Amino acid sequence: MSNTEILQSSGQSQVSLPDGFPLSEAEFTRDGGDLVLVGPDGEKAVVEDFFSGDAPPALVTPEGAQISGPLATRLAGPLSPEAELLAGTDGASEPIGAINTVSGKAFVIRADGTREEVSLNTPIFPGDILETTEDGALGVVLADETTFAMGADGRMVLDEMIYDPTTQEGSLSLSVMKGVYTFVSGMISKTDPDAMVIDTPVGSIGIRGTQIGIEFADGQDLTIVMMQEADGYVGEVFLRNDAGVLVINQANQVLFTRAFSVMPVILASVDNATLVRMFDTTLVHLPQTTNPPNDYGTQEAVGGDLDEFVTEAGVPEEEPPPPPDEPIRVTAEEDTGVKQPPAPEELAVPVPEKPVEPLPVEPAAAPIPTEERREEVTVPVAEEPTEPVVHVPVVSVSAASGAEDTAIPLDVSVAVAETGEIASITIGGLPEGAVLSAGTDNGDGTWSLTPDQLAGLTMTPPTDWADVLTLSVNATTTDGGTASADFGVAVISVPDVPVLSVTGVAGAEDTAIPLSISATVPGTEELASVIISGVPEGSTLSAGGDNGDGTWTLAGSDLAALGSLTLIPPADWSGDLSLSVSATSTDGGTSAADFSVSVAGLPDLPVIGVTAASGAEDAVIPLTITAEVPGTEEVASVTISGVPEGAALSAGIDNGDGSWTLTAEQLAGLAMTPPADWSGDMTLSVAATSTDGGTAEAGLSILVTAVPDFPVISVTAVSGAEDTTIPLAITAEVPGTEEIASLTISGIPAGAELSLGTDNGDGTWTISGADLGSLDTLTLTPALHSSDDLALSLTATSTDGATATAGFEIGVTAVADQPALQVSDVTVTGEGGEGGEGGEGGEGQVIKGTGQDDTLVGGAGDDIIKGKGGDDVLYGGIGIVGAATVPLDIQASLTDTDMSESLSIAVTGVPDGATLSAGMDNGDGSWTLTPDQLTGLNMNLPEGYQSDFALQVTATTTDIDVDTGIADQAATSGTINVTFEAGGGEGGNDALYGGGGDDILYGGGGDDLLKGEGGEDVLYGG
Repeated sequence: MSNTEILQSSGQSQVSLPDGFPLSEAEFTRDGGDLVLVGPDGEKAVVEDFFSGDAPPALVTPEGAQISGPLATRLAGPLSPEAELLAGTDGASEPIGAINTVSGKAFVIRADGTREEVSLNTPIFPGDILETTEDGALGVVLADETTFAMGADGRMVLDEMIYDPTTQEGSLSLSVMKGVYTFVSGMISKTDPDAMVIDTPVGSIGIRGTQIGIEFADGQDLTIVMMQEADGYVGEVFLRNDAGVLVINQANQVLFTRAFSVMPVILASVDNATLVRMFDTTLVHLPQTTNPPNDYGTQEAVGGDLDEFVTEAGVPEEEPPPPPDEPIRVTAEEDTGVKQPPAPEELAVPVPEKPVEPLPVEPAAAPIPTEERREEVTVPVAEEPTEPVVHVPVVSVSAASGAEDTAIPLDVSVAVAETGEIASITIGGLPEGAVLSAGTDNGDGTWSLTPDQLAGLTMTPPTDWADVLTLSVNATTTDGGTASADFGVAVISVPDVPVLSVTGVAGAEDTAIPLSISATVPGTEELASVIISGVPEGSTLSAGGDNGDGTWTLAGSDLAALGSLTLIPPADWSGDLSLSVSATSTDGGTSAADFSVSVAGLPDLPVIGVTAASGAEDAVIPLTITAEVPGTEEVASVTISGVPEGAALSAGIDNGDGSWTLTAEQLAGLAMTPPADWSGDMTLSVAATSTDGGTAEAGLSILVTAVPDFPVISVTAVSGAEDTTIPLAITAEVPGTEEIASLTISGIPAGAELSLGTDNGDGTWTISGADLGSLDTLTLTPALHSSDDLALSLTATSTDGATATAGFEIGVTAVADQPALQVSDVTVTGEGGEGGEGGEGGEGQVIKGTGQDDTLVGGAGDDIIKGKGGDDVLYGGIGIVGAATVPLDIQASLTDTDMSESLSIAVTGVPDGATLSAGMDNGDGSWTLTPDQLTGLNMNLPEGYQSDFALQVTATTTDIDVDTGIADQAATSGTINVTFEAGGGEGGNDALYGGGGDDILYGGGGDDLLKGEGGEDVLYGG
């Protein structure tokens, strides 16, 4: 790129920086309303008008890094030193924390742009920017007991902290631009697991009550390692960017991403030795608060060996101890896991591409200066042979990453003491198809190399292969020393880019223009979608969906139509179009191309609409003709030709040659009157011309029918009673010389009959011939027992085929039909008994009561029956003893059985005290019954009742007119005579005397004397 790039930001939500611009390492400054970015190598980018809008745009790089507009504004500093006061020095803001540990050079940049070197207890305020130099490191304690340490060459912004110590609630927001960090969350994260967020250019980190390490030394490749807290607790951390979100919650798990648009991945977990090697500086500087974090033993291991290391305890008072008398040599077996490479089985991925600064301890194989002394010593060689010194190589590795199908640099080095020599180096774990840039392929996934071949070593993964793998490095010295190390290589998936081919095309206005577009995806991926942009409003494509913003998307089954895709330009439009097409593969690869569409102008042809017309002779016949021009052109003129002589149009100019000229407006309501007395077919020709010269023609057929003479008919609504003959009021005649040929009356229900004409069997009757002369006698007889009103239609046809139709109604009044009734007389027969005191008498006996409640029955003779003091019942002669049951034989039914009528039965003359076995007692000696209640009907008489009587039976039919609701009734009556006869002869002339009680006296069959005597007596004659 050029030394200075000028970029525009006006009206944009984001600004893309040039390829390769180091966003995380750039210096941010203001130049009026412009933002100036200067890289470490002097490269410069100027974003014009960056500060002019209400919301500064985000900054993005082609490599996938981005920072927000507000963060860029903060990094650029204030407008002037007076624009923003130093946070915390003017009393306007309280500090949110303080520096707890520091070594080397570290600085804080305040809100007003003031830059000062930090020292122990330097306060930290919201909005401060912390920076460390290449030899600097620091540790910070925040108000909620959140602690963090920042290693060398780091930069971060303390965006915001809100904290209420009483509730221990709030929020914490930090922005990391680059560097190596260790964070231990405090109270805010523990009360609200989503309240602590760390933003980076490639993703946002959420910490939920835990300790993590962040390796972001180059500002591009982000590695997050989950750590155990001092008490063994492991929380949760998530990494979110535009591609998605991923969560880890296991100790030593590793998250990795390298771009805001690349989905985070979980790499192989690291062991503690690798973790310490990655974060040794930050672990050493991690503040030890009331809730001590896990420093993995680094602070104890370092002790006082770090020069210029400052903590709250102050600067070490004593000088470091002198070196030991003998050189220090640390072998792989003696390694503590901090200063030397760990054993092979302890290694995992990842480690940062840029090695973390090691602890300030001399390499194990390097000699330490000693004081020289000379003495003569006699050594018994034969008795104590000297053991040969085995030189152990030092293997250093760093995690690597790169895109699929590219050469990925590997950071591998092998060293040995000056007197040692490397015999062999083997790198294993390569997948089949992977290739190193140097060395020998052993054919089993391992390669053999020399130390010189490690410089610039790269690995090319298998074709189209993307995954995370672990490589092992094994080194052996010539004297048998061995060492090994593992490291991770993340092969980032790279989308397959579609191969796109387009060609400029041309076509005519208002036509479908074929487009020449092809898109294929090499390999196993497929085409996911094609987007065509620049499509003008009013245009349509033959496939795909209109996105409403000048773009169309083809996806799914629409992609099969890409080869036959056509475009219809806007109506009446001609000119050149510049379109763009972008194709996306199923794994996200995209490619784009531009092409042109040339649209040639054509005259617009009118569109003529005609509808065949017809009408009667000597009548005005409406014509349906339309003419219009799609788009912006108009109809200039319309010519109708073929008009016969004597015919006339209702509008336009008669040209005298059988043609008429009209405007488009005159077509509305246009009509033609044919020549007088003319009938037949004619065809007219309609021609329309547009204002730009386009013409179109259409033919119009017109049928002129001869006009017959129509009958004149008159009908009047009539009414009549059910089951009677109803006269109809109908007249029909034809003016002029024609006559009535026939009359058809329709709507006649089945069963109904006319007095004239022929029943056609379909509800119609035809009256013709001689019957037409008797219309004044025409009657209709409704269907038997039907009271439904009729709606009839009369159609009269003249002898020349003309018809006229009229409707009329016939009201049929409901008439109830006489019901059928049959009754039978009934004779009730009694039986005699024998006399006796307090019982039944024989012939001519004196029968007396006992003084109790007696029943005394006389015999066939002339008996004297006397009750005594009880409530007695006395029967004279031989009559009916007790309560008699009289069967009643009544049969009643409807004559009209079409369910239109109902039937009820009334029985009158029922004696007092008598009841019927069914029906409803009306309380006046009459009962009402239904037909079903007549079956088994009986009358129950009072006890001792034996007088003849007659019952009147009346059956009533009710017919309710369904049209009017008016009821009509018809009744049939009969008499049932009920007579009583004595059984075994006639009774005598008895004398019945009641006693002192309340007696009941029944006379017999003869001439009886009944005297109640004392009490309330009831006397019944014989």
